[in-house]
Amino acid sequence: MNVKIGLMAIFFSGIAALGFAETIYLKDGRIVKGKIVNEGSYYVIVMEGKMPRRYYNDQILRIEKDEESYDYELDAVHIDPSQFEDVSPEKVNLIITLMEVNGTRQNMQTNIEQIIAQAPLERRPDFEALFDIDEIIKQLIPIYDKYYTQEELKAMIDFYRSAPGKKLVEATPQIMKEALQVSVEYFQQKAAP
Repeated sequence: MNVKIGLMAIFFSGIAALGFAETIYLKDGRIVKGKIVNEGSYYVIVMEGKMPRRYYNDQILRIEKDEESYDYELDAVHIDPSQFEDVSPEKVNLIITLMEVNGTRQNMQTNIEQIIAQAPLERRPDFEALFDIDEIIKQLIPIYDKYYTQEELKAMIDFYRSAPGKKLVEATPQIMKEALQVSVEYFQQKAAP
């Protein structure tokens, strides 16, 4: 039962995790190129190569975001876009990018890690083998393809890169947490004799 609830949580929650290319100009004259993987009120975390680095707002002169690029750096994703017969590689890249900028992938990964951490020690290897994030995303790509055009995907990516989109991604986890709590309490009251 807990596994089913965990699986549902993987697919229906949102979490902040941005991923797109930027050039960050620091006040000390350095220029950093990478992708922002987290953006807080007072800092950004940028992937420089394979290492995340935190830069505080008082260190940053300006950030130039590559708004024209819709392709997520697929190095971190082990999905070959050409493996889908009925979906163009460009559209696969757009779908993966959307899942990055709207936090879907990071949220699934976080929930999987929480489920594995709660599993008995002897069962954890089984759960780790069961929950392959890339395999789950491969199953979702045809669904996204069915419902969204390339133009719609680009528009959604643009939205999630905008200030209101970032706010939505940032606020959604807390909203979902509170909504789930209220819903559980509501159903418990209704089910009580």
